[in-house]
Amino acid sequence: MLYNLQHLRKVADKEDNFYNQIQVVTLALTTESIELCYYWSTKSESSDRIQCFGQAVGCWNPNSKSSADYKDARRRIYNALEWITTKNRVWITADLSKIEKHFDLTRSLESARRAQMTPPVSVSRSESADARKRRASQMCQESRSRESSLNRARTV
Repeated sequence: MLYNLQHLRKVADKEDNFYNQIQVVTLALTTESIELCYYWSTKSESSDRIQCFGQAVGCWNPNSKSSADYKDARRRIYNALEWITTKNRVWITADLSKIEKHFDLTRSLESARRAQMTPPVSVSRSESADARKRRASQMCQESRSRESSLNRARTV
């Protein structure tokens, strides 16, 4: 998640506003614990090396009989998720709008849908093994050419 958000900022030319702040909140649920964690990244100015960090900020036992523990967990989890959602929604929406103006995503998605909707070529049982191999090789080449044209459309 952190990498994808950083990549979005980079594509939108706002990467400097990303580092040294909490960008991701996770909630890990198991049968024995509920753990709330924060994640952020830093970038060293000398080497442009990006490092990611995380820290658990709360851990609760889901099997606890105490209503105080339950209320504390619920309050802290709700507040953390509400805070990060509100904080990130503003810039994510703005960055995606900026990117959408530069790229014609609709056209790329339409061509991708058409490529996915192409029915597979049926192979008759009487066809020789060599003919099946040639046909499979041809289908792979067509698939690669579709992928490369989609990638070119995305990078334009």
